[in-house]
Amino acid sequence: MTPSVPRSTFSASELAKAIGVSKRAVTLELEAVAPSSSERVRGQEARTWRVADLPESLRGRLVQASSRLGFDDPEMLLQRPATTWEPSLPLKDILPAQIEQAHKLRAALALPLARMNEPGMGAEQLADIGLREYARTFGHRVTPRHWQFLFARTRERDRGLNDFERLEIYLSDHLTRKPAPVAPGNDVARTMQDAIPANPTNVSDTDVEYVWYRAFDEFDQALERGKAWATAKAEVLKVLQNSPLALASSTEALRKKFERKYARWIESGRASMALKDQRQFTSGRFRRPELTKDDWETLLARCLEHGGRISEGWRCSEAQ
Repeated sequence: MTPSVPRSTFSASELAKAIGVSKRAVTLELEAVAPSSSERVRGQEARTWRVADLPESLRGRLVQASSRLGFDDPEMLLQRPATTWEPSLPLKDILPAQIEQAHKLRAALALPLARMNEPGMGAEQLADIGLREYARTFGHRVTPRHWQFLFARTRERDRGLNDFERLEIYLSDHLTRKPAPVAPGNDVARTMQDAIPANPTNVSDTDVEYVWYRAFDEFDQALERGKAWATAKAEVLKVLQNSPLALASSTEALRKKFERKYARWIESGRASMALKDQRQFTSGRFRRPELTKDDWETLLARCLEHGGRISEGWRCSEAQ
């Protein structure tokens, strides 16, 4: 098999992909530079240039791009096989909230990406456009530095392909797998779904306590319906394990925590305090909060509104 001969000349399209700009922008820079040769690309004659013959500004951007992407020189960058950037999780497995954020970021960056190669478009002007688009899309502002990071990350992930419709390149660096679908026949999982927060990045201690309360409540109800202890516990643990919450470091650790918390919950007469993280109470610095008469009356009213369930009443009282 004859080894392939390294190429030494490249078309305007190849140069544009390497530095992440439009072919038109590169063509404008090459107007006054005679081509080094020509090649047939997809049946069409295309002018090509050696890197050494390129304008200094264009050559400098190729050097920067090759260094950033780990290539020894621009020629190696230009000869690399075209590959697409892929996230750590496929789109179908990613938490819906993160997919929604990616859609928003794509919309926020659409205009600056479309205008970045316009003649006379400066970096500051482009950033101003991008910051306004971001605030309009997300409903809040970010710093110029953070916007520049998002813009540069998107272009780097595109790898010069100019395929800015790909949703994957707008995803977060830290992806979360969405919960596994509820298995048919797992009644515990079906009734617990509404207790699991959809977005694990904004979860309070009270939310976690409520998840444990619902887990034990559903576990007790399953036992009352005649389900075997091991089966009911396995179903509840499966829901907790598949949730986006980091309740324990491993399956075994979660099982032990379930048994420990459930025993404490039963011993306390199913009191909500038993579901709190006990480390805060054993640190030597904990002081039990003092409830006023008004606090007690509010708590009692909330509990009555929720059928006498103390945990839900306490949760609603804390939210007020």
